[in-house]
Amino acid sequence: MHFFSPLRNKFVLAIVLMITVVLFASWSMPPSGNMFAEFFYAKDTVPGSYDKKMAELDKALAHLERTKEKLKEKDIKKEIDRALKDIDAKLVREDIDKVKESADLILQDINTEKIKQQIDAAIARVDIEKITKRVKLAVADLQPQIEQSLEEARDQIEKARDELKKAREELRSKDI
Repeated sequence: MHFFSPLRNKFVLAIVLMITVVLFASWSMPPSGNMFAEFFYAKDTVPGSYDKKMAELDKALAHLERTKEKLKEKDIKKEIDRALKDIDAKLVREDIDKVKESADLILQDINTEKIKQQIDAAIARVDIEKITKRVKLAVADLQPQIEQSLEEARDQIEKARDELKKAREELRSKDI
């Protein structure tokens, strides 16, 4: 067996060529005496005006937030305007007319005769109550007169009894 076969030689050569092409293609620093020192001890990559750049970034973010809020407000106003346009006055009027018609039908179904009878009964009750109150007031006004008349009638009845007793006694005394 050959240690260096032609196929193996081609393969090794292809790998070496690929490594050198990649090495040269990716070489970013020109060769210098301190090449490794510069590569391993890289300087700070942050620019010197870091604070200035951050302040600009903060201003840009704040402006973006304000713009978002304004856009939301405009969107809300557009939605309200669109909703108001969607409300159709004709449809609302038709709905109101339908409700009125149904209310009229319901009112026609109500028995007016029954309501009139209930009203007349209520008026009669009120009249009876008024009459009863008036009679009680009249009786209360006449009560003293009635009591006085009853008192006089009792006195007259007593006198009549006394006269009857006297008349009986006279009749008895005449008979004896």
